[in-house]
Order: sequence, then structure tokens, then C-alpha cells
Amino acid sequence: MKIVRHMIHPRAAVGALSVLAAVVLLNPVASAQITESVFAKSYVTSGATSTINGAVLSGAATTLGAGATVSGTVTSGNALAAGTAQSLVFAEQVYLNGQTPTGPVLLAGNIATDITFYPGVKKVTGLLTVTAGKTITLDAGGASGAEFIFNIDNYLAFGAGVNVVVINDPSNNARVVWNAGNYITVGANADIVGTLMANGYVSTGASSVVSGGGLGPCGGAVYSATSYVSLGAGATVDCN
Repeated sequence: MKIVRHMIHPRAAVGALSVLAAVVLLNPVASAQITESVFAKSYVTSGATSTINGAVLSGAATTLGAGATVSGTVTSGNALAAGTAQSLVFAEQVYLNGQTPTGPVLLAGNIATDITFYPGVKKVTGLLTVTAGKTITLDAGGASGAEFIFNIDNYLAFGAGVNVVVINDPSNNARVVWNAGNYITVGANADIVGTLMANGYVSTGASSVVSGGGLGPCGGAVYSATSYVSLGAGATVDCN
């Protein structure tokens, strides 16, 4: 394993203090963005042969497994950058949680069948689990810039092989955010479209994918406001 500990370069400080490239556009009062694909207040680990298409910011250390690749910069151990990023994630979560739910409101529990959602804000009053192998379809309905916001009060767990797809999006610029008050887990071989934003840790299984699904820059990103991010062997985080 390779442990990467980088102090931020003065020029990189501007980028490190910019937060939430995909999500900030939802918050009209936000002026800063995270440019990183992966942010963790504590540490980031990325398993063997994993791929991060973008940059990484961690408050402590970043550990890359054998054959793992990061296309952007890796910044670790800078308390100011990590603290600023954490504050902006907190602010974005508060903003998202304050949005009024639209359409059917999800109750705490389990998605046990294939299901389709339409644009809007979905509220889960407790935890949410998605049964292994199920498909969540996000139907933009032909609209440009459709937004799919999932606010989960507790934790979010995607089972192994879960598939999230976006359809009927002619401009390929829909925004998808999974916002959890606790942790987020993604099972092995799952393929998730959107930004994962957790108050607690984020853990993804072997050969899982978190991506933008072609939805625009940094549509697929992973953020832990208070804890760590752990990516499994062969896992991918891809902003494109």
C-alpha cells in the first residue's frame, strides 16, 4: 500500500477551499465549491486497482492500494483545507434538508423492487436500504437540468449490484444527490449515479461505481463530513 501525505501547495489552496462542484449549484447563496471527487474529514483509503477520476482531499492521510490511480491531485493533512471543506458540506446538507419534499414522500425502510422516481426532493424520515440487484430509474421526463434530491435522515445502504440510471435527459445535465444524515454504504458491483454526501463515513464495495453518468462535471463524487471514505478493490469514482 502507498500512504500519501501531502501538505497543500499555496496555489492549490484556492481549489481546496472550493467545495461541491456538482451540488453547490442547488444552493443559490453558496459561493464556494469543492473541486475534489473525494473528500473525507479524517482519512481516505482506496483499494487495489481502484480508480478516482479527479482529486482527493483528506484531513489526515490518503492510502492507495496496489495499482490504484488518482487522476488529480491528492491533498492530505491540511487542517485548514479540510475544516473549510467540512463547513461547506455541513452548509450544503442543511440547505438540502431544508428543501420541501415534492411528490410521494419516502418513508423509512427498504426499496425491495425496481422503482422509478421523477424530478424533485424525496424525504426519508429514517434509514433507507436498497435490496441487492434492484434498479432505481431516475426519469427526467425530457426536462433539461432535472434535479433528483434524496434526503435521508439516517443511513443509506445500497445492496450489491444495485443499479441507478437516468433516462429521458436530453441535455445530460441532470443533478442527482444522495444526502444522508449518517453513513452511506455501496455494495460490491453496484453502479450508482450521483453525488454521495454523508455526515458519517462512506464505504463502497469491490468493483462498485459512483459516477456522474455523463451528467456533467463532478456529477459523481463522494463526501464524508465528519469521518472517512473507503473505496473497495477495483472501485471507481468518476466525475464524468
